[in-house]
Amino acid sequence: MIRFLFSLFLIFSITSSQDLHQTFSKICFKHKIVGGTLFTYNNGKEIINHYGVSNIKTNQRVDNNTLYKVASISKLITALGVMKLYEDGMIDINNNINDYLDFDITNPMQLEHPITVKMLLNHTSSLTDSDSYFELLKTIQNINQNATISSLFNDDSSYRLFLNYAPGTYFSYSNINYGLLGVIIEQVTKKRFDQYIYETILSPLKIKGGFNINNIDYNHLSTLYRGGNAQIDDCLEKKTISFDSYIIGQNTLLFSPHSGCRISVSDLFKIMELFLNKGKYFDGVKHVALLQDRTIDLMMQSNWKYNGLNGDNFFGIFNQWGLGLQITENKICDDFMFNNQRMYGHIGQAYGLVGSLFFNVERQNGFIFILNGHYNQQYMEGENSSFFKINEEIFNEIEAFFGEKIDKIHTPLGLRISNLKAKRLVFLTTKSGNRYKTINFK
Repeated sequence: MIRFLFSLFLIFSITSSQDLHQTFSKICFKHKIVGGTLFTYNNGKEIINHYGVSNIKTNQRVDNNTLYKVASISKLITALGVMKLYEDGMIDINNNINDYLDFDITNPMQLEHPITVKMLLNHTSSLTDSDSYFELLKTIQNINQNATISSLFNDDSSYRLFLNYAPGTYFSYSNINYGLLGVIIEQVTKKRFDQYIYETILSPLKIKGGFNINNIDYNHLSTLYRGGNAQIDDCLEKKTISFDSYIIGQNTLLFSPHSGCRISVSDLFKIMELFLNKGKYFDGVKHVALLQDRTIDLMMQSNWKYNGLNGDNFFGIFNQWGLGLQITENKICDDFMFNNQRMYGHIGQAYGLVGSLFFNVERQNGFIFILNGHYNQQYMEGENSSFFKINEEIFNEIEAFFGEKIDKIHTPLGLRISNLKAKRLVFLTTKSGNRYKTINFK
């Protein structure tokens, strides 16, 4: 009887201390988050949690259908589209990008060094986000489709788009790289970027959402906030964009290949599954290959590693990069997420949104979290990494879910128990007949 009570107390203690549902809610409340979603996956066990509202005006709750504009996590989807072209023999990622464009792009300070598709994918192209790029992006997204991306490189000030480093030698994270990858997709396929991505990536995975606002269900679209003020996607009625004057390979920035995908977190997990399953997805009946396993391996292979001189590691967050995705080194004060676990994926941050999608193929685990902004408290700097403090707190709880964090508990008998991993006892009752058990918090 005593042994039974001891065991019951121990299970209760561990479960309570590692209750991811409640801790995610508390973290969001503490940081005054408007709404958000946390998805965790560990060896077949899937948990999705929601917090708050997707729109302050309507007070609509965040749920499985909530679509977020996921910022730079979009780059991972664009990269998959490029690698599909590579697989199909339509491009060679080692070729000069000018082979696939109808205008010329060459670093004027490094004329002897061509820029390749691979360099766009791993941010070593020497291109940088200049003021003129952001001005063009804003102009095109204001539906002025007479503005063309080629005009950037025909201007006398085009040198401002480049760093004085030989392409392929220096890492500089830049959105323009992925805008140009979208242009290459259009030039090669003769299809609009959004259509190609939908047909080759999103539709096979049965993903709702995408890069075209016309096809987004605005009833489920989350607004993004800073200080409680709407920044983007504050849609109370459906928006439509005319493509009558759209120019293939010139107006691509309208779709923001670098940051414009609107997608639910549960559908983002399907993107993660492609990596966890080496290019395969489950269509409801069988596993189907969308990409070859060697393509996935190529994307996850390290293409660049920071040595202190060969790039801008963005305050320590970027220390290693593959093709379209970040590789963490888990350095304290830099890109630290978890002890003894390298993660692959992408961060997202724009218009108040903060998010991450990361996974580990060998351990078959991963997580996605998206926060749609804050009410009246800015994101605080982290204490142990270059991430925000809220990221660190969420990482800490995910680590416990993965079973990597060791709990030490004092029992009623005064015994100190250690080396009990959370995965043995937590979430024993989270799965039901449905794929997810959804928890909403107020």
